[in-house]
Amino acid sequence: MTTTDLDSHGGNDLMSAQTRGDFQQELERLRATGGLGSRDKLAGTLGLLMCLAAAVVVLLCFRGTGAASDLRDQMEMLVLALFGVGLAVVGAALYVVSALQRFFRFWLLRLVYEQRDLARRAD
Repeated sequence: MTTTDLDSHGGNDLMSAQTRGDFQQELERLRATGGLGSRDKLAGTLGLLMCLAAAVVVLLCFRGTGAASDLRDQMEMLVLALFGVGLAVVGAALYVVSALQRFFRFWLLRLVYEQRDLARRAD
């Protein structure tokens, strides 16, 4: 999402040039200082790693189930595979939450700058 996408809304500018410049400076400052907090980065990375680990667990269980002749061994692999599916769901949820937090942080910052601009125009 770029600020040029934000500029046009049917030909009507939502922000004045000064506010747009301030908004872009704030975005650059956030990116330069690591706009995502360390917890956000950790949650997103952890989510992706959990999904990858879950895929490996499920594939290993699938191969192990085919090689097992005893029903107890197959059930053990099935339980482990269900654990992998659960791990994938939790990992995906962590990643989605991290991505939504990043988007909502941007959206809220944009909203604040638009409201400041409207307040300046009203004065």
